[in-house]
Amino acid sequence: MTPPTTPGPEWELLEMLCRETDPGVRTAEVGRLIGGGLRWGEVFDHALRHKMLPMLAHEIAESGITQGVPIRVLEHLHSVLAVNRYRRRVWYAELGRVAEAFASRGLPTVARKGAAYESTVYHGNGSRWIGDLDLLVRQSDGPAVTQVLEELGYQCGLFDFRREVVVPFDRAELIKYRLNPDHLPQYTFVTGDPLVPIIEVDCATSLTWARSPYQVDVDEVLAARTEVTVDVPPQLRVPCAQPVHQFLDTVLHLFREAWFDWWLEKEQDVDLMKFGDVIRLSRRYADDLDGGRFVEVVERYDVVQPVCWVFEHLDRTFGTGLIDRFGLAGRVSDTFLASAAATGAEVAVWGADMRTRLFARDRRPLMART
Repeated sequence: MTPPTTPGPEWELLEMLCRETDPGVRTAEVGRLIGGGLRWGEVFDHALRHKMLPMLAHEIAESGITQGVPIRVLEHLHSVLAVNRYRRRVWYAELGRVAEAFASRGLPTVARKGAAYESTVYHGNGSRWIGDLDLLVRQSDGPAVTQVLEELGYQCGLFDFRREVVVPFDRAELIKYRLNPDHLPQYTFVTGDPLVPIIEVDCATSLTWARSPYQVDVDEVLAARTEVTVDVPPQLRVPCAQPVHQFLDTVLHLFREAWFDWWLEKEQDVDLMKFGDVIRLSRRYADDLDGGRFVEVVERYDVVQPVCWVFEHLDRTFGTGLIDRFGLAGRVSDTFLASAAATGAEVAVWGADMRTRLFARDRRPLMART
């Protein structure tokens, strides 16, 4: 069966989950969409690409809506949610082990992305997709951080699932990391757990990228860090950035992976989950962000352009109203909104709106180089 070329009810379902509407309204909408008949292969295709399968599974489980959901689909969704919840326990236990080892050596760190807000913004219910352990460290601490990871049993490289070994990065790849020191090389820990065979740690040293015109003081973020209690069990304390820094980090991360066209080749550019993270954080931490507090940080670090890039696309796609809420209207041009960074000296331009880009299975044809 040929996939639809324009968004239908399957896409509407996932986009609605990103908006985090009132629970009663959301349940009613889920019932309406499922009751109208869905192409479940299409739902799964989008949910997998946008890292939303656990969220879909959680929503259907919580709503209790089963009529209209094929039995085998329902069984698979229950399995997805159960595995993600199990993975969450293993994942947080390892985060606690790594963070404690860093602290014992006097190496400040904060959890980033899902590791920072899965337990708060997503209520620790297993609905958010679990990936790498993402941490922020000082660039100057890189050698000490890698030493600690190796002492904990981590290996520098990526896991080969066919051979079941960690394959070290080759010399060319390591040189790339040295030339672009916004991240340390990825480290992998082989757990021996049949359901969670590996955990990968990704240590960033910047909220943007090497030689970016947009920079945020990492020392300030780390110095102002706080902790969040996570009930896994056992209960542990996870080092996190202050809400203003956490929100800014999430926005700039989305911009980085949406703006560089080479993320397209890795199938790792912008997705619904990244936009959903921004929407949820903006609501969860409204008291910390409003009243000029977030804008003051944005202005001070001169990151208005990338922040507005994200907010404008959010507002136009999801109707979030963030540009007006933060008083940033008129601060970014349509030309910049349609721009992207290409390899070398080229500039990439994409002419579609963000919903079209998100919906597209192959986004490369949307990009033109000038």
